[in-house]
Amino acid sequence: MSISSDETSKLLTLAEEYVRLSNEHDVEACLKQLNANASYQSTTVGAYEGIDAISSMMKTFFSNFPSVHWDVKEYKISQGNRDCVEFEFVRTLKKPEGLVREEGKEWIEFSEQGGKLGISKISVETFKKEIIA
Repeated sequence: MSISSDETSKLLTLAEEYVRLSNEHDVEACLKQLNANASYQSTTVGAYEGIDAISSMMKTFFSNFPSVHWDVKEYKISQGNRDCVEFEFVRTLKKPEGLVREEGKEWIEFSEQGGKLGISKISVETFKKEIIA
């Protein structure tokens, strides 16, 4: 499915909402944005297929890193994929080695399933990490 240009703002809003809910650690609300067969791929936590697997991963991640927070300056539609929103992020979280600042990029792909526009795939790449405290 190809998203028409008049739906661009809707995709950007949905991506912003997903990040807001992630910053609130609201797993159940995040999951409501996903299609049933969604996938999640991350250089940090690995690959997951389906709502149950993604739910388990998110709950474990937020339990292990209760202070995690994402900062995003700009959301944009991906070049070559009008169904995908991409953004660079800075994430801070406490790890055993201290307070860590990580930089990365995330892609959120959308598709319709059962008449609902939802997230079909999330891909996350973390490319810079530094201990800040």
